[in-house]
Amino acid sequence: ITSISQDISKYTGLSTGTYNRVNKDIAIENANIDGLVKTDNYKIEINNVEFTFSKDKTLNDIIKEINASNAGITISHSATTDKLTVVAKETGSHINIDIVDKEGNLAEAIFGAKGDANNGYVVNKGLDTVITVTKNGVQETLTRSTSNISFDGINLGLTNMAKEDIDNNGRITFTVSEETDKVVERMAKFVEDYNEIVTYLGKALR
Repeated sequence: ITSISQDISKYTGLSTGTYNRVNKDIAIENANIDGLVKTDNYKIEINNVEFTFSKDKTLNDIIKEINASNAGITISHSATTDKLTVVAKETGSHINIDIVDKEGNLAEAIFGAKGDANNGYVVNKGLDTVITVTKNGVQETLTRSTSNISFDGINLGLTNMAKEDIDNNGRITFTVSEETDKVVERMAKFVEDYNEIVTYLGKALR
């Protein structure tokens, strides 16, 4: 609230400067974090990495320290929704995000209770890229934790998940074939250019 009349302030209890969002720039003990039990220090553990934060740390300080650590996550805060988003830095189904309080209740206060979709957070685990390849009549299934897959000199960079309406079963099918004509053409051009260089050098030396 940037300004308010005395009458409205009297009846509502609100005043100039009242803010209904978490203030990321002041000490967490004064940052309007719902449910935070005040204590001198807070300890949280993220993916087996322990952090200790004093009560005078700001939410920005906390986010920066966690993001710069080897906990393997990136935290961002939306001022519009007043929500925190946590994303793993690596991809794949083997990646998990585990956040627990060790001292105080800072983690639960800012993230909510794990498994509570309404007032807490739910972890959406990553997915692997699974590709079935048939080459020379032999079928093989490739599983990778990233969207970039390389096999037999073929590099694939996938940008979107397969949609359910593709091929009626969520699959994308494509065929890769060797273009021998282009290989021959490029080799012939290389030989031609090489011969021109040899001829030029020969004339220059003579």
